[in-house]
Amino acid sequence: MKKLTLTLVLCAAAVGLLPSHAVAQQQPDPNAVTQLRPPTPGKQDADAPIAMSMLIGVVVVGLVLTANLIASKRSHQD
Repeated sequence: MKKLTLTLVLCAAAVGLLPSHAVAQQQPDPNAVTQLRPPTPGKQDADAPIAMSMLIGVVVVGLVLTANLIASKRSHQD
């Protein structure tokens, strides 16, 4: 019984003390809130480096094909 009474007293004290903390957290005035706007995008490049991208792609594909065409030196073991 004493344990239950002590628990109830502690709960009542906690509930009685915590509203002061909640009141201390003031909410901003809803009329004073400014509307947020998304950032504007930067200038887009009209002359994207398409030729350089294509050249790099061709070089990479050429290197892969060249590596596949090199003869294997294990042919006498097969």
